Amino acid sequence: MTKPNTLNGFIEWFFGKQVQLVSRLLTIFKIVIFLYSISLIMGYYIGNTVSYDTISGIIGDIPNLITRNFITTFTNLFLHNLQASFISIITGFLMGIPPFLFVAFNGFVLGLIVKSASSSLGIVTTIFYIAPHGIFEMTATLLSSAIGAYLGYTMIERLRGRDSIVISINYAISLFLKRIIPLLVISALIETGLIFLM
Repeated sequence: MTKPNTLNGFIEWFFGKQVQLVSRLLTIFKIVIFLYSISLIMGYYIGNTVSYDTISGIIGDIPNLITRNFITTFTNLFLHNLQASFISIITGFLMGIPPFLFVAFNGFVLGLIVKSASSSLGIVTTIFYIAPHGIFEMTATLLSSAIGAYLGYTMIERLRGRDSIVISINYAISLFLKRIIPLLVISALIETGLIFLM
């Protein structure tokens, strides 16, 4: 009997205590996780047929954020991921579609990267380098996309004369400040630490 209460307590802590808003966002969050997982698997298996130059071209579009200074590298990584999360949320107002595309693209690219890296480093080593910070970054990414899609859904409902967009925006801002930013700080710290230990 304690497990459901523990799970509900965690959900309330993570998403906030507004029952109706939590229920909707949690449903969208599950959809986002499913979409991300499918995209990641597709990227991993398609990685067998994609050339290294193609993968390098995709990864090469990402700006070089690594410097010789720990603080600068941490700041670059944090701000880059913060910007991506913010854009994912804001573009949700475009009928909630861009956040789904964003999360699908991210999952697909990660699958390609894992496949490419594991072919030379091995899957265990690749997971060791990605997982410590990736867990926090991925959670922040998925939550940002879910919030963006949720805002898009709320806007549609508002046009139908139902939900209050102001309440939803305040809820989204609260999650962004209290959950996404801390997750991205932790992720950037771990990733920067791994970079300078390598």
